[in-house]
Amino acid sequence: MSRGKKGVFASVAAVALMVGSAPVSADHHLIGAVDNIAPEPVTGLSASADLLTSTATVTWTLSASDAPGVSYTGGGNANASAANTIASNDVTEYIINAIINSAAAVEVARVPAGTTSYDDDAAEAGDTRSYQVIATDGPNNSAVVTSNTVTFGDPPNLVFDLAPGTHVLSPVGLDECTGIDFEVTNEGAGDGFLTLASDIPPGFEIYELRGDFELSPGTQLSIDSEGFLDFSILFCASLVGNVNRTYEGIFTFTTNQVGNEVVVYEVTATVEGGVAPAQLDVVGDRLTFVDVPLDGSLTQTLTVLNVGGLDLTADLALTGDSVFDISGADIFTRTDDDDNELTSVNVTANSSATVDVTFTPDVSDGEYSGLITITSVDDPAAQISFTLAGTEGTVTPDNPVEAPAVEITLTLSADVAPEIFVAGSPENLAFVELARTALAAQMGIDPSRIIITAIEAGSTEVTFQILDPPEDDVDAPSAAEAATALETIVADEPEVLVTALEDATGEELGVVDAIASEAIVIVIQPIDSEGGAIAGWFTRAGTRVDLDDFFEFADAFGSSLGEPSFASVFDISGSDLVPDGVVNFDDFFRFADDFGKTVANAAEIQAITLGG
Repeated sequence: MSRGKKGVFASVAAVALMVGSAPVSADHHLIGAVDNIAPEPVTGLSASADLLTSTATVTWTLSASDAPGVSYTGGGNANASAANTIASNDVTEYIINAIINSAAAVEVARVPAGTTSYDDDAAEAGDTRSYQVIATDGPNNSAVVTSNTVTFGDPPNLVFDLAPGTHVLSPVGLDECTGIDFEVTNEGAGDGFLTLASDIPPGFEIYELRGDFELSPGTQLSIDSEGFLDFSILFCASLVGNVNRTYEGIFTFTTNQVGNEVVVYEVTATVEGGVAPAQLDVVGDRLTFVDVPLDGSLTQTLTVLNVGGLDLTADLALTGDSVFDISGADIFTRTDDDDNELTSVNVTANSSATVDVTFTPDVSDGEYSGLITITSVDDPAAQISFTLAGTEGTVTPDNPVEAPAVEITLTLSADVAPEIFVAGSPENLAFVELARTALAAQMGIDPSRIIITAIEAGSTEVTFQILDPPEDDVDAPSAAEAATALETIVADEPEVLVTALEDATGEELGVVDAIASEAIVIVIQPIDSEGGAIAGWFTRAGTRVDLDDFFEFADAFGSSLGEPSFASVFDISGSDLVPDGVVNFDDFFRFADDFGKTVANAAEIQAITLGG
């Protein structure tokens, strides 16, 4: 055989050997793995009992199948496809069963792979318990492994000679203590256990008297069968700074006695005759701002009180209209736990601090409101709301009558008879009455709405005022509308007006030289026969201040600026004998001075307010 043929043969033979060594399925496809093998059981399973907490602790060593790793199918070839691999950690979780007092096993828990212990805190004194642990991968479970049996002993019978619930201790004074004692006896055959499961509030202490030691939260004590322990819950005023107040403490004990696992005492104690706590108060409940013009401002003082024996800090929150502002030497800014800036004031024990409240109106005739909320930092339950109210404009103390009107000056070219220019003369009075009637007819209004105030020479200049109609005469033209109508006549047909006046008065008046009008407010002060101001004539009816005025005043008594029942007409006095935005006894005393007086100019006022 030649060398060339030998080489080809060798190559073919090598390929044949390589192909023959690889496993091949009948259809030449890879076979996927199926897990039908149960995990290995756990080992080293044991159980132990904690009689104090009635808890069983179960421990074990992991199943041999509970370990990370990879195995392969397909002849063990490490080069096989990844599609032919399965995880060798063949445990997903452990099933925990409990056998309680020899009954059938019941599942109590499942824990994840890698876990080696479990605490069963559902045990009770007198129980016997053993445990089963089963490793599982889901479809397959390992063999069952059972632990030793643990016994939680005979049950105790813990008897508290102080009934659970609320207990009120006797009051204590300065540096004094008070308390309540109780005994816990174990009348059962098994050991009893008792734990203080609550915090100890300020001012209180609790002692076990036999061992003479103080309990703290979490202290655990055991009581042998037929044994007992003595306890004392104390409250001492010195532990809370001797501050007068009622203090509450809740003491919770947990036990291992079935049916009496939790015992709670709610204890209250009161300190009397010690130091008065900080106590927030204020002078009054509101500030009202009146008689403040648009370009002005007014500052009043809010007084914050501390009528207690400890210092306090109070936060001030101002809400409402922005025309109010607070300031003062006693105010400072602090930051709370949330980094919020707060406006605050410190008030030492049994003293006061002042806060300046400034009102600066920004709209003519505007009414404003605000609120200052005062919260004591040292006593979270103490919060006071203080009302602010203000109005723009000036006020007068004597309650004058005010009526809007239009004043007209009519200039005629001719002079009337000289006697007419003499105020109060028969000729003057007759001319006034006749001219008023003629003018009213031209404007289409009632003559009572016209008040002729002057007739002056230099030609003839007649000055008169047109009043608004009574409120119930809704169809009558207003003073402004009537004035406009007269101005239109003068502009379009002045001779009509002159003729009407001449026919009515019998005087020759010439022509209209000019007409001028101006919106005004007529102010008339009610007076008595001696010229003294009367402020309490509220009804403007009759001629005397009588019971009708009293009843109206009584309805408004106690009201303040900003309240629906408040009306400035009843605010006729104040601490400085000027209106202050509150209807109170200052106003009543002023009203009492006016009661029964006769209003000398009642008719003149009623002509304005009632339309004649």
